[in-house]
Amino acid sequence: HGGCPSEKPPEVSEILVRQSSERGELVVDPFAGSGSVGGAALRLGRRFLGGDICEEAVQIARGRLEAVEPGEGAP
Repeated sequence: HGGCPSEKPPEVSEILVRQSSERGELVVDPFAGSGSVGGAALRLGRRFLGGDICEEAVQIARGRLEAVEPGEGAP
């Protein structure tokens, strides 16, 4: 989807984040790729810390995460 070859749909990431964390908690993804999990975490009112060995993926993720409105769509 224009990010990483193994990128997951945002809906999948949102389900996983919602099931495994509470609003305000920290979600960590050391293999963040293009930022799908980070975007879901921020949209659901979580904090996010992510990284990736691929600098191109980090730049893509950074751009996507900066565009997310924190807390929107939170339950």
